[in-house]
Amino acid sequence: MASIGGLGSGLDTESIVNQLMSAERSNQSRYNTLRLSALSRQTAWADLAGRLSSLRTAADALSTPTKVAGSVASSSDSTSITATAAAGAQLGSVGLIVRSLAAAQQLSSSALPGATSLVGAGSALVSAGTSGIGLTGLTADGTATTGRHAVVVTQSSAAATATGTTAPPLDSGGELMITLADGSTRSATLQASYASVDALATDLGAALGPDVTVAVVSGRLAVSTRAEGSAVTLAVSGSAAAALGLDGATATGTDGKLTVDGGTEQVLTALDGSGSYSTGGLTLSLGTSLRAGTATAVVVRTDATTTAQQLAAELAVAGSPVSASVVDLRDGSAAPSRLVLTAAATGSAGALTITSSGIAALESGLSTVRAASDAVLEMGGLTVRRSSNTVTDLVPGVTLNLVKAAPVGGTAETTVAVTRDVPGLVSRTKALVDAANSLINGVSTQTKQGTGGAKGGPLASDSSARSLTSGLFVLASTATSATDKKALSQIGITVTRQGTFTLDDTVLSKAVADDPDGVAALLSGFAKSVADAAKRDGTGEGFVVTARNAAGTEAGSRQKQMDAMDSRLRTTEARYRRQFSQLDVMMNALRSQSARLNAQIGGLA
Repeated sequence: MASIGGLGSGLDTESIVNQLMSAERSNQSRYNTLRLSALSRQTAWADLAGRLSSLRTAADALSTPTKVAGSVASSSDSTSITATAAAGAQLGSVGLIVRSLAAAQQLSSSALPGATSLVGAGSALVSAGTSGIGLTGLTADGTATTGRHAVVVTQSSAAATATGTTAPPLDSGGELMITLADGSTRSATLQASYASVDALATDLGAALGPDVTVAVVSGRLAVSTRAEGSAVTLAVSGSAAAALGLDGATATGTDGKLTVDGGTEQVLTALDGSGSYSTGGLTLSLGTSLRAGTATAVVVRTDATTTAQQLAAELAVAGSPVSASVVDLRDGSAAPSRLVLTAAATGSAGALTITSSGIAALESGLSTVRAASDAVLEMGGLTVRRSSNTVTDLVPGVTLNLVKAAPVGGTAETTVAVTRDVPGLVSRTKALVDAANSLINGVSTQTKQGTGGAKGGPLASDSSARSLTSGLFVLASTATSATDKKALSQIGITVTRQGTFTLDDTVLSKAVADDPDGVAALLSGFAKSVADAAKRDGTGEGFVVTARNAAGTEAGSRQKQMDAMDSRLRTTEARYRRQFSQLDVMMNALRSQSARLNAQIGGLA
């Protein structure tokens, strides 16, 4: 707005308006002071919330005895086997010899002139992993969509199994009768005596027939149906049942569940080897069981113009059980190319099943370039086979990566050892101590009192912030366990004169060596209580987050008050300027009128 100078009134109206507006703006300045204070508190609480989050993360890493008792796996020959331990891995060592690595099946077509060779009009289904989940076959009709398909068994089925309550005598004699769900019975007459429980189980299994199996589990007889699912039942009776610990025993099988291409889960209540399930143009031939896992397949269709290169691209879609390419051997022949199919997964589990109609490249002349083979390891006197070179179920809690097979006839073992990860525990404990000290220092900074004219922290008058520090010290002083480790000082964690925590690595390492279970119990109990407190106070409705949000809300409210006042002040200033402008006009008119009157009076003299 243009400046006004009081030309008519002779007053310094600009200065007057500025002084009036300065008085008007005094309240706005007060609101701004309150806004800045709220913003400072919001920043301070946000800082403490971040430190609490870091503390919670560090505490969570030690919040159970299993996490404290961390382990590390090592291999005596990493060129043969590498090993990685997960939480809960059992301590110990095992000697292994890798006899062979798992390999993916590879097939080659008969000779082709080149990548543009025509493959013939037809359709094909290539699948892998079907037997591993319990299917005896997988087919596709003309309504099945081309591309990848997946059959996922989400729940394994189980047979109806009755297990004896006692170890069976070897000379009980008598008859054992099994009644199945359809009311039919199977019976066996026991001999007068048996040399062993295994011999007894073998005799019973042979007598009861193909619908029932008998095994020895922990020295007791387990009688099971061969079929599986909840529609499958068995009941045990007969004069020998009581002696065998099976008197009046009954059992029901467990259903298998599967999905096809992510569709509705199908519940299969009776698996006896004769059933099937069809959906979306796919037909699954069911065996006597389902096992959790995934089988994949790819459906391709060709016409009279489809080339080998195009067929390879259709087979090798994302997620397909097979990769495919046309390879030029450059052998100087008239037909130097081959369509090469490679299973996506290694081992027998990844072996391909191919059904084709009309596609010559997939129907005749396919030869094996490399057979599907499982990894073979020797563990003591045992031979172990796995379909993958990544083995997760041999050494509890340890993942083995098989790198190289031993020389033929080699006897040198690779030792995989699982030991306590003491350096890792020290590192995680130090992270907890550092995070606790970070919170303590943060609280000290945000709540410090102003002295000698110095400005205090944003939360200087807030006692709740100081409770974060006092709460930590309470948790530390009351930490204990049911073992000989009763205080944190016994494992190297103490409080300094400056009011912070410190860790003695040597004391902690020695405590772990002397009493690992006691350390795990004490440290995990303390860490869990810290993690719970950090979660309670620093997340969700915790008072730190609540206070941060409240301060932010207040700052926003003060800003709105300032914005509203700024609008009012602009209106007020405009009003003042209009009024003084009008005063100037009026004063100028009065001055002119006074001049005329003075002139008239002078003329009369």
